Amino acid sequence: MKKILYIIWGIWCAIMCFISPVWLTMVFLNLTGLIYQYDYSMDEGTAFIIGIIFLTFWLVFALLPNIAFIQKMYTVKRKSIGAVIVIGLLLCVLCIAMCGWDVIEFLTVPER
Repeated sequence: MKKILYIIWGIWCAIMCFISPVWLTMVFLNLTGLIYQYDYSMDEGTAFIIGIIFLTFWLVFALLPNIAFIQKMYTVKRKSIGAVIVIGLLLCVLCIAMCGWDVIEFLTVPER
């Protein structure tokens, strides 16, 4: 029964690692009010409140289960902790690649 629970928990954490870049981007756009440039359905004040709600949901449904899963895998099988972290990071990078975000261009300062 515990193995089935660990598998379900691992799948949940993998899905959350995969959608976290998009989720955190939406949180950033809402908290800064930049969402108004892309979607005219809400103003900056409403976007900030929605951003706080999205951030709270991400903390509760994505970050805390991932931390708890990594801690549990550390106590169950210490050799698998590296694989769990690498798979989570690869899923985040896969999501960024699938969205077509050019992170290096985003991080570079434009020349004047």
